[in-house]
Amino acid sequence: MFLLGTETQKKAAKFRPLAMTKLRGKKRNPHPEVTLKITGNPTDEDIRSKRMEALAGAYELTLKWDRAHRGDVFTALDKKKVALAVEEYIDQWKTIKERDKIPHRIQRPKIAGLMASAIMHHKPLRDHYRGDFEGLDSVNSWYNEDLALFHGVATCAEDCSPEQIQSLLKNPHFRTWADDFTTLLRYGSPSRESLINIFETLCLGFFPDALKHDCVKH
Repeated sequence: MFLLGTETQKKAAKFRPLAMTKLRGKKRNPHPEVTLKITGNPTDEDIRSKRMEALAGAYELTLKWDRAHRGDVFTALDKKKVALAVEEYIDQWKTIKERDKIPHRIQRPKIAGLMASAIMHHKPLRDHYRGDFEGLDSVNSWYNEDLALFHGVATCAEDCSPEQIQSLLKNPHFRTWADDFTTLLRYGSPSRESLINIFETLCLGFFPDALKHDCVKH
């Protein structure tokens, strides 16, 4: 089990209400990356707000994918685990900026890889059935793997044209790639760096603007 430090857990508890504000919006935007822009160096609060909003959007994409490719969907986001995943991401974001001497914003594949790792550590999607108010920890479902996939794809595709996005989603090999990626997440225990490299490779083929430099909108 992946454990966070006491301070990070306290931060997650503090910002759990923010998670619910983001996840209970009247109308969730399936492409939140396009609407929320941050100028200058982002604060922890900027990052926290955007990642939670992005997770809500990725959740909607995950539901559509699972209904189309995995059948019935019975799941719900766990506000506590959403907050923990975002706090872990913020900690790792700071670490990678310091390690790589990045003065401004990090590349989108780095965001995608770090968040994919955090999602798999905390598994914020839980099996949830009608009448089950608490939700069950996901054991056999693939909801969290799919959430990590679509949060990453949406992040890498930020500001891209609809044609670029469709070129990926309609690629005849996308389903196979997505299945391989989610299988890796479940059984391979990839490192954060490995996940970053996977999303960098995805961007090389479909979203090259995401790789220009470590100075993109967070």
